[in-house]
Amino acid sequence: MNENHPLPEAIKSGWRAVPGGAFTADGCSLYWYTQEEACEIVASVGTLFIQGDSLMRQLLIGLMAVLSNNVRVGGIVQNCNQSLLFGCDCERQFQCYRSPVSFRFNDGKGNIDHKQPQFLMCPSWKKNHLDASFPTYGGSRKTSVNKGQAVYVTDFQALHHAFKSPEEEIMSYLVDLEGRNGNAGYARGSLIPMTVHWPGPNKPPKFSREQGEENVERYNSFLRNLSTSNGLWLLESYAFTKGEYSRDGVHYDDANIPLAQILLNYLGRSQEAGRIRVVREQSENEDEKFVETSPEYAYEQVGLSVRVHHGPYSLDHFIRGP
Repeated sequence: MNENHPLPEAIKSGWRAVPGGAFTADGCSLYWYTQEEACEIVASVGTLFIQGDSLMRQLLIGLMAVLSNNVRVGGIVQNCNQSLLFGCDCERQFQCYRSPVSFRFNDGKGNIDHKQPQFLMCPSWKKNHLDASFPTYGGSRKTSVNKGQAVYVTDFQALHHAFKSPEEEIMSYLVDLEGRNGNAGYARGSLIPMTVHWPGPNKPPKFSREQGEENVERYNSFLRNLSTSNGLWLLESYAFTKGEYSRDGVHYDDANIPLAQILLNYLGRSQEAGRIRVVREQSENEDEKFVETSPEYAYEQVGLSVRVHHGPYSLDHFIRGP
């Protein structure tokens, strides 16, 4: 198990030469994944489970935009009125929380709906590989989309828990992952905590005292030490968001697309370092495969009559034009 790797430190020590400018990782190149490559690497970890608060929800939307190759509306619900889609397009897709829009494949209760086939997003998938739960909006914690290997990415809802120590949660995750992934080493490789984002200067005054830069940095430092002592790679969002524009000093909207790319780099480098096994899609849950078919037919099987939106940047060959 390679626990010392340049990637986490390179992100932590990264910088922006000018506010809002390009982010540079310190001494470690980052790879930009295509849709096909992103779908392949997410499938190869078994199940990628994203859990937490609105920061993690935005990361999920950014990841879905990458996986669907549709940065315009790829992260949000597709089976809703087209005017709603266009009203929540581009950067606004990160801001549309309410039903019937919200994040793609959601069940209306803060979780991903496992009945909706995700090959509508990743055409090569034979089963669902992405799971998410947001307790802030009523979701549960444990993933249930597949048996077998999983990778958990979470921020422990730190902003909502007054920066409470996540030590007990980390232990709980590691026990669960050891059972799913086969041993303690793969468990440590498959838990990726995320820091709290940099609090922008326009953070509302009522939150600035408790969630200002000093307290966020103190919590992140504690989380780094806790992650190091448990052999975890920490997803360093603080340095990445520092100097970037935030509409409210908390949420960074479309910056979550490159942040999702950084997460994909973590998955790839973790596999290279032997921290996460590479699994073959057909080796798990043969009985839960989806039949490759048209989006309209697939949704019809779960009681929905829908015309799937085909954005101008989508190359998904299962999705026909609008």
